[in-house]
Amino acid sequence: MILDFHFDFSSPFAYLAATQVEAVAARHGAQVRWSPLLLGGLFRDLGGVDVPLFAMPPPKRAFIEADLQAWASWWGVPLRWPERFPVRSVLALRTTLAHPEPEAYARRVFHAAWGEGRDIADPAVLVGCGADESVLAAAPTMRDALRARTDAARARGIFGVPTFVVDDRILLWGQDRVPMLEAILSGWNPPATVAPRPPRGPR
Repeated sequence: MILDFHFDFSSPFAYLAATQVEAVAARHGAQVRWSPLLLGGLFRDLGGVDVPLFAMPPPKRAFIEADLQAWASWWGVPLRWPERFPVRSVLALRTTLAHPEPEAYARRVFHAAWGEGRDIADPAVLVGCGADESVLAAAPTMRDALRARTDAARARGIFGVPTFVVDDRILLWGQDRVPMLEAILSGWNPPATVAPRPPRGPR
């Protein structure tokens, strides 16, 4: 069973999901494919705001921030608001695509951003996560690859992160869907929720 995990380091919800997805998949013999996308670009393409948290009324924003801390406590992981917010994640995403061990690197970047509250737009922070000179040098060449992944996610029906897609058929959005993801990997078969792929044109 293939589990695609779509994420951007800018999202605290994606961070919480990232702390759980590998363990959930391992319990059920699923293969996780980490798929970075540029969330701000996706929001703009869909006509949304860049930072939804800033568009919320104050009571809802306060609730969301408290709820994030509650979920972090539930999962038993640290959560510190980054020193720079909104998080500028472009360099971190591009270095993930350039890194020879992208999944392990992505987990370290998530922890630096949301477990330690560090600024992942700072190349020195990424070096501490395992991005050497060759990875940083290759990052600019990953611009088109990141754009292509974002476009592919949008075509797939994805509109936010974290998003899980199981066997290219079932889409789940939000880290609070992890228990539902566990049920699917255990055999529950809900209706398909992935948008159909557009038909191919003539070759």
